Amino acid sequence: MKFKKPKVYKNFFNAFPDERGFLTAFDLEKIQKKLDVEFNYQLVSLSKKKFTFRGFHYQKEPKAQNKIIAIHSGKIIDFVIDINSLSSLNIKSFELSAGDIIVIPKNYAHGFLSKTDDVVIQYFLDEKYSAKHYSGLNAKDYINNKFPKRKIIISKKDKALKEKIFIDN
Repeated sequence: MKFKKPKVYKNFFNAFPDERGFLTAFDLEKIQKKLDVEFNYQLVSLSKKKFTFRGFHYQKEPKAQNKIIAIHSGKIIDFVIDINSLSSLNIKSFELSAGDIIVIPKNYAHGFLSKTDDVVIQYFLDEKYSAKHYSGLNAKDYINNKFPKRKIIISKKDKALKEKIFIDN
């Protein structure tokens, strides 16, 4: 993949919502050609409740993953941080909604906060999941500091991650 930093594409694919739900048309060949990457693994995530935080996750070399994340429904604040620079000042955030994608190079950890109920996200990855190489950053302090008046839902697993992001004021 040719990207060194995260890149957002707004309205990259068509999402067709109606009263029943939604349908998305996703041209995988177009994405792979445009972004010069082949995908070997996919994940789908549903965050049922608004203000759910997932992340910051990544895999270590030699199984590090380039990610393309597609938002199928709902709205999120997407967060990325270079794993070589764990200061909160280095966290980048992006407002994304259905039809948008973000490309995240393998040297970045990724997380997101749902801004609406029923957020559906699809991950396209160029490496399969490896429990041995899986890692993550504990973002509990950062998220609570960034959103002090919100009750944020964070999984026990994410709260238990040992490596923390340094909080700068």
